[in-house]
Amino acid sequence: MSDGQENLGLDPAEVFAQINACPKTGQVICHLGPIAHIAMRALVPGRLLPLLGSMGMVLPLSLGVALGRTGRVTAVEGDGGLLMCLGSLSTIASQAPPNLLCIILDNNGYRTTGGQPTTLEPGGGIERLLIASGFTNVRTVSSPGRSRGCPQLGMPAGSESHCLLNP
Repeated sequence: MSDGQENLGLDPAEVFAQINACPKTGQVICHLGPIAHIAMRALVPGRLLPLLGSMGMVLPLSLGVALGRTGRVTAVEGDGGLLMCLGSLSTIASQAPPNLLCIILDNNGYRTTGGQPTTLEPGGGIERLLIASGFTNVRTVSSPGRSRGCPQLGMPAGSESHCLLNP
């Protein structure tokens, strides 16, 4: 097991390298267990706020930070953490801060707690959750080549922009 990367379609180090390369990235907030350690190595010091041990708090905290500042805020959450804070989705969609970008890494499991599978339907469950919560611009990126074509992993700024990285 190398930093919890098994079964991910995109290499998390590549994801964070692309985030780091974007000059407008601003503050990055993440909790992904072992993947947070990859972010700590990949991102410019001072850019990352890792929420180690706070599974499910990335999206609500990122919304608060985005509402309280003008710079870009990039939230990187896992599918397991997303399931732990479903109530925040409709709040994020209704507030829609233009400086918030949410990236959901979907590995179909709770890798932080031992790899138990999530209850989401593979290949579309997260997209349906986001749309049902009020998001209007949901995109899936499943290969590094597809993510290079757009700023910051294929997503423009704005809370209605989400990127799902599937296994």
